[in-house]
Amino acid sequence: MLLMLLGVLGPFAWGQDTGDQNIRDRGSRYINLRDYPVYVKAGFDFLDTLNIPAVTGNERGWKVIKASPSPTRVRAGELNLPGLPKRRFLSPFGKSEMEFTYLIPFTMKTEVFAALTGESAPVPGIFLASLGDNWEIFLNGSRIASEIHLDDEGHIKSHRAYRQIAFPLNKSLFKMGENLLAFRLVGDPTYHDVGFFYASPYYIAPYEQIARQNDEAPALILMGVYLFMGLYHLFLFMIRKKDRHNLYYGLFSFILGLYFLSRTHTIYYFIPDRNILLRTEFFCLFLVLPLGAAFIESLGLKKTFLITRIYGAFFGLLALTQLFFSLPYALDTLKVWQYSSMIVVLIVLALDIGYILFRTGREVKKRAEGQGLSFLRLCGKVLIDTPMGNITIGAAICAGTGLFDVLDSMVLHHGIAATRYGFFVFTAGTALVLARQFGFLYRQQQRIIDRSNKGMNSRLVDWIVVQDKDPADMPSINVDNAIMFTDIREFTHLSETMSSQVLTDFLAALNEVLAKPLFAYQDQGYVAYTDKFMGDGTMNIFTDPTVALNAAVQIRTQLTLFNAEPIRFFKEAPPDMKVNVGTGIAWGPVTMGVMGHSRRVDYTPIGDTVNIASRLERLTKEYHVPIIINDVLYQMIDPSAFYLRHIDRIRVRGKDHPINIYEEFGSNSPQVVDLKLQQAARFKELQDMYFSGQNWEEAIRLAQELSRQAEEYNRQHHLGTDSSVDYLPRI
Repeated sequence: MLLMLLGVLGPFAWGQDTGDQNIRDRGSRYINLRDYPVYVKAGFDFLDTLNIPAVTGNERGWKVIKASPSPTRVRAGELNLPGLPKRRFLSPFGKSEMEFTYLIPFTMKTEVFAALTGESAPVPGIFLASLGDNWEIFLNGSRIASEIHLDDEGHIKSHRAYRQIAFPLNKSLFKMGENLLAFRLVGDPTYHDVGFFYASPYYIAPYEQIARQNDEAPALILMGVYLFMGLYHLFLFMIRKKDRHNLYYGLFSFILGLYFLSRTHTIYYFIPDRNILLRTEFFCLFLVLPLGAAFIESLGLKKTFLITRIYGAFFGLLALTQLFFSLPYALDTLKVWQYSSMIVVLIVLALDIGYILFRTGREVKKRAEGQGLSFLRLCGKVLIDTPMGNITIGAAICAGTGLFDVLDSMVLHHGIAATRYGFFVFTAGTALVLARQFGFLYRQQQRIIDRSNKGMNSRLVDWIVVQDKDPADMPSINVDNAIMFTDIREFTHLSETMSSQVLTDFLAALNEVLAKPLFAYQDQGYVAYTDKFMGDGTMNIFTDPTVALNAAVQIRTQLTLFNAEPIRFFKEAPPDMKVNVGTGIAWGPVTMGVMGHSRRVDYTPIGDTVNIASRLERLTKEYHVPIIINDVLYQMIDPSAFYLRHIDRIRVRGKDHPINIYEEFGSNSPQVVDLKLQQAARFKELQDMYFSGQNWEEAIRLAQELSRQAEEYNRQHHLGTDSSVDYLPRI
């Protein structure tokens, strides 16, 4: 869980293999070229590749660099050779190319010669930690490799300042005793990559061992991880642009992956021109630190500091100049970056780590108030349990390895490249931090969705929360639905006996009981939900007419359970509490769309069907029946599956033509159902006379007779309240 100071990497971290100790231990098969002097002069003459110069000083322009176990620069521009041009620091332009000759005489004693050139000896090879710019290599006068790419005027047209050069050698080119390895180098004499950098190994050994020692497969896998992590978090940012820490971390990881990749020797197979690679390397390197700091700040504070934007702009300017000016200029800007990055690292440690960690500690302490945490336990909790604490651990690791590598590249020259290990820990840790952050955001979003679904239509929640769109853009649709209105009868009388809190608790308990049929149909995949609560009533929506009527019947069953033992569902319920609910259902076309104003919206149905359903619910009180449906719903279902009877033909307000309405009486008590079935034929006879408008005296007599029978039936069976009696004949 780490962070940033990877910026401190410097041009050292990957690609310069740190040691040849494994091969050195093989004794006679190993020739360390750093154990021999190096002869350097300006210009090139093929004859110089044949014989060791018989000089002890600067005769004939040779410069002799004695063998030394300590790191040594053997770069043409740093050797004070005669006739070399000078350049000003940060001059954007380079100098004309010059040729240089490098000679390394080495001795092959009998044992070494036999071990490397014998019939059973493995194929020998050579390893050079770095070499540039354009070059040719000769062994005892025979050319063994060439990367000279000049145009007709002698100018370099493709740069070849390579790291980790390795290739096999012909055994027959070696001699017993003195051998001469010669290099022809071509490049800008002020460009520091013209020559050797003896901080890393230069040796001859079995080629198979060299290849195995410098295998980059694990490093390439890690770079692939960094590139993938970068692209992944950039993709997350594209999905959710508010999370800017994904943008900064995505750029940070991707750029670091490119930086490391540009320093491998494998990349030369795909991009052989070092000019492109070096510019890419420095461009990426200069952007790492500000991106890492911006990631910490956006994750911990949801913003970036002004000073981060300032040094980020400065490093960005340095990065952009890499695209336009000479390679020597690029190396000058590297020095500027190395010194300035040390200052920036201190700023990052103080602001991004220290300040944010202090704020996090205060928040943790506040949440843990009363637990009696000691200072050490508080620190441990902050470091282990918070993202910023995890990042601090990683930052400490990366800061240590990064600072070491900067100092190593400038002073120590061990070439250990510790940052590669620090950054691996950093990337793995940061991935865990961001995964945990993503998981937290996902759980938070799910909580928002779940809670929003309790207050808004699920389609509107999906549109606003999940799809992140403006509700005003949500399209309206015309569909056929069943609309159900319910209402508690005599609610005013019930509410007068309850306090406000008890009243809301009562409604919550009753609504939970009555909604169970809707929940059951939802679990089966049907669209059946409560669109809104209106005090003591609800509006519900169904896309299946049969489900709508079945739900109404089952709601009556649930109401019976509630009335049988109300205290089971509502602790403050009086022992004699009885609740009655009227239900009206209409099937027909509705318009589903976003309704509301600029500060509150809802996704709800409107239209005649909604008005009819509301009217039918109110009519249940007038007709003294629990459930009334419209004729369109009646035609959409199988009437034989329900207890239904036609009760009237009414004209709804605003409509010119009357509609037939039907009662569902299967939800009454069994005795009332039995009574209505017994009277069905004579009730139909009464309706025919009523609707025909003829024989009024006989109709009145029949209505009075049916009413007396209902009242007598009620007394005989002790049905209880008047709501259980069939009032339709009287009406």
